[in-house]
Amino acid sequence: MRGFSELIDKLLLTSSRNRKIDILCDYFKSTPDPDRGFALAIITNSLELKNIPISKIKEIVRENVDAILMYAVRGHGKRSSYYSDFTFGLWDGNQLSPIGKAYFGFNDNELKILDKFVRNNTIKKFGPVREVEKTFVIEVAFDSVNSSKRHKSGVALRFPRIKRLREDKPISEVLQLSEFKLEFL
Repeated sequence: MRGFSELIDKLLLTSSRNRKIDILCDYFKSTPDPDRGFALAIITNSLELKNIPISKIKEIVRENVDAILMYAVRGHGKRSSYYSDFTFGLWDGNQLSPIGKAYFGFNDNELKILDKFVRNNTIKKFGPVREVEKTFVIEVAFDSVNSSKRHKSGVALRFPRIKRLREDKPISEVLQLSEFKLEFL
């Protein structure tokens, strides 16, 4: 709970309401359960957050997973000359199983890195779709996960987006699909 005492100190030394909300969001995003639940109950004297905007609450509860880039398609409009629509997956045994697609969440510099990777690492072409070498890890943020009979992986992500590029992470450290289901379903 040392982190909690530091949180209280920051809140006491900050006069701006919006800055306090940002400090709380940062704390709740970086603190695992059950500590963040205890902190929330202590701060609010309950588990209700009446005065915090719903967008900030959603920011706290968003989930992330590291996944492997599998396929890419060129974008539309101003992104039509870049590969900007990406399919990503998780290990299902020793094979990759696609779990979602993301079209946004990355900045222009990250888009250029992803586009270059796709152009230099395409292994198969299926019309506009490019299958790439399965060596690039991305962190994907999403709002929730649902079971799905429609998708081969058995999961459907709600509002997936690329949070950051994980060039530092080897593909062997990416979750198995079964672990992902246990953790998020």
